[in-house]
Amino acid sequence: MASDSTDRPDANLDDQLNSAVNAYVEVAPAPGDTASIDPDVFNRLISKLDSVFWKKVHQVVAERLAVLGDESAELEFSDEDRLLIDFGLLDYRLLGQQAAGIRERLLGERNAGVGDGFSIMYFSDWIRSRLQYYLTVEEVDQRRETAELVQKIPGITGLLEKRAAILELLNPFLHHLPGVSEVLSRLVSEGRLDDIMLMLFVQRLKSSAPDIEKALVRIESAFRLVMNRVADRVVEEKYLQAISEYSALRLQIFRQVSKLPRELVGDLGQPIDMAAVAEKVRQDVKLMRSLLNLGAVAGAVAKPHSVLLRDMQRTTLQRVHDALTLVREVDPAISLDHNVLITPFTGSGFFEWDRDTIVVGIIPARSVEEDVATAVAGMRIAVDRFHHSEELFLAYDKIHHGRDFREFFTRDYIHWVVRVGRGQKQQMDPRSFDFFLSNIGHNGVDPVVPAELVHTSVDERSELYRKITIKVRDGSASARELFLAGVIRWQRGDHQSACRYLDSAARLAPSDGASLYSLGILLRNMRMKGPARKYLVQCTTNAPQTIWQVYAFEALKRLGR
Repeated sequence: MASDSTDRPDANLDDQLNSAVNAYVEVAPAPGDTASIDPDVFNRLISKLDSVFWKKVHQVVAERLAVLGDESAELEFSDEDRLLIDFGLLDYRLLGQQAAGIRERLLGERNAGVGDGFSIMYFSDWIRSRLQYYLTVEEVDQRRETAELVQKIPGITGLLEKRAAILELLNPFLHHLPGVSEVLSRLVSEGRLDDIMLMLFVQRLKSSAPDIEKALVRIESAFRLVMNRVADRVVEEKYLQAISEYSALRLQIFRQVSKLPRELVGDLGQPIDMAAVAEKVRQDVKLMRSLLNLGAVAGAVAKPHSVLLRDMQRTTLQRVHDALTLVREVDPAISLDHNVLITPFTGSGFFEWDRDTIVVGIIPARSVEEDVATAVAGMRIAVDRFHHSEELFLAYDKIHHGRDFREFFTRDYIHWVVRVGRGQKQQMDPRSFDFFLSNIGHNGVDPVVPAELVHTSVDERSELYRKITIKVRDGSASARELFLAGVIRWQRGDHQSACRYLDSAARLAPSDGASLYSLGILLRNMRMKGPARKYLVQCTTNAPQTIWQVYAFEALKRLGR
């Protein structure tokens, strides 16, 4: 008996695809109908289709990488490339009548604009970002020998000593950062990344070549990635202040670059080995396939695959944005500036630590909100283990001793986000609710510190407050800005001004539970029980089916009569 063409690695991919599709269509009762197919037969047929999909993805990526050169360091994907890479194997024979217009619908979903605040991308965007990451690391590694020239800049010694002192203070936090290689962390901690940028600034004075600008952008982006991770990790004000001082010091150092004698500056060094960079990108794509399978299995999908079998509800940029907005509201302390990757597979979400990526499938296992919550729960567990000495695990184990932490914490986290976040406290175990109220959500003692003010320095908050007061004077401040101003004044101990700002925010947006709840808590702390009760009750009625309603009910219990 002749072997199937899909089993021959040298077979033409189009022939493999036709063979796999024909084999599936022969046994499928109707396009998209998987329930009527024997599970073993379905798994065998879908595995062949899935295998062809990944071969085609590798082929497309390899072809695009092959044309990279010194003049172009960007991966250029066509719409057809993106339809394949971002949405899975798309063959109209598998979709039947549902195929009509689906290409336009998919591209519309992919190109739809969403609000700012999160880095959400499709698979092809992620592959492009990996290329830029490796170019940055290679750029730094190729030019490390030029750091000694920095010492020749007049007046630089004292500034470099100050930089060294700050880096020594921050050094304990510059290792095992999510999404940051140890090579990159070391280059930042030793100041060598800044040294490379200084040399590029000098080169820019001599030549305005585009590759210099691209190199500066890439390296500065890598530096910001590292420092943002450090800011997420530290808790004491002195470290946040050190990060702020470091940023100002870097600017001061960069201003000295023009004092370096031009005749000492050589060329840009050896060209980057694009073949080596391309191979790293290809390996990342291969590795992601195995991670997708693991993620899908964790999402209780019997056979994960990357084949579009029917036109059903999909994970979109807007749905992920909305889910992350809810997560940020119920878990304000967690950082959500990681990449969020929408991938072409059927399954739940997970957190990929090394690449600092939250992963959710194009076809959700349950719902987009639950899949995002599952992935963020995994991120919280990883951060707790690597950065916080398992403090969260130890606290959870006290109330649920002996339970599998990953399984049950993830389950509780989903309840906290999707149900308690919608005002449905009764659907969560009371002990777990109390745990999340104390360790994840709001402490019930102070006004709410929103995500915009978490991990910000004193200087950053002062600057934000200054900008808001300008808007207050001309009457253009939004309710959110008034709320932020109120919290900043409370943090400074000016409770009277804080109340005025929060009251103004509540009047401008009467359904904003965060302002109403925070004002009620602040008035309660000022021993003004009557006004406090008024705003807390108003919160329960004006902000129904939100976390603020849940918080307000809890505060009213503690307030008593």
